[in-house]
Amino acid sequence: MRCDSQTGGIALETAFVLPVLIALVLCVVQLTLLAHAKLMTEYSAFCAARAGIVWSGNNERMRTAALLASLPTHGRTEDLPNLGESLVHQESMDRSFRQLAWGGEAPSEVNGAPLTGLIRVDTLHPTVANFDAVARESGSSRALEEIDFDRVEQSVTRRAGVLRVRVRYWYELRVPLANWLIFVSWYATNAALPVTGALHQSRLVPNGGAPGIAHREGYPTATGSEMAVLWKLANGQLRLPGLAARRFFLPVTATYSLSMQSNFYRKWLMHTGSAGDE
Repeated sequence: MRCDSQTGGIALETAFVLPVLIALVLCVVQLTLLAHAKLMTEYSAFCAARAGIVWSGNNERMRTAALLASLPTHGRTEDLPNLGESLVHQESMDRSFRQLAWGGEAPSEVNGAPLTGLIRVDTLHPTVANFDAVARESGSSRALEEIDFDRVEQSVTRRAGVLRVRVRYWYELRVPLANWLIFVSWYATNAALPVTGALHQSRLVPNGGAPGIAHREGYPTATGSEMAVLWKLANGQLRLPGLAARRFFLPVTATYSLSMQSNFYRKWLMHTGSAGDE
């Protein structure tokens, strides 16, 4: 009898502990993948800046470079078949994201180049103030259409010739169970909403909608309307076009600066409300 009771006690303890242990392991795996996504986003910001300095600040070129740099987060890339499959998956996701009604402060495009989708590239510097300062230094009474990067002997022009970009990437959580747990924890923290319900079916108590997540540079990391879209995607209230099931996304950001190697054109300026205009 004592042996049976001990066996029953062990079974009962296992029944309590094992689900928690499995959830913990899955969360560790997902957080590791999230750390990898952060590194890839930082690399994407570098690639975007590298494309921008040689393509006159062209946001479309920068966004393409950032998308390609983030490709390993969508699948395997070690050979051409896997590379092609990952590229098709990324393009499909990006296209689906552009079709959603995100709203928010950021415009949907800049000079015809899309800002919505999986990745948004914000040009933080140079700014309108930089263009005005260069015009004053050169004695021009007209608004400049470009900044000549060759005029490095002029301090104002040299400062204006630094391209600083910020990349925001909607990273998808893919590990079962962990994706929901991490998403709800992140959302509740940033939306300042209480969580109720079971661990695997948590619910947020609404209090008038989630606020956005501000950022010290550029547009917000996520606006209130974008937070609402993320929650609807996670709960199945909104589906990505062409895709089924619930999806869990978190915004990952990175900033990078490089000196221009071509003339920056005014048409690629972004009114991001960035601090530190020179």
